[in-house]
Amino acid sequence: MALRWHARFCAETHGVGLEGGRLVLDLLTAVGGAEPERAGRALRELLSSYDQALAEPLRAWEALRR
Repeated sequence: MALRWHARFCAETHGVGLEGGRLVLDLLTAVGGAEPERAGRALRELLSSYDQALAEPLRAWEALRR
């Protein structure tokens, strides 16, 4: 699911280059790791820089984890 979302993000989001796409993929991977809150926050901030709406699901996820 995350890989499919990542592919759509890269294809459909204006201004996403190779570095940005790779960083998003790395952060998606890190959300499943040892520090998910930290990775989720970084991913939310990065996605917000492209489009605030992309960060909304992460805001909801963060609220549930509190």
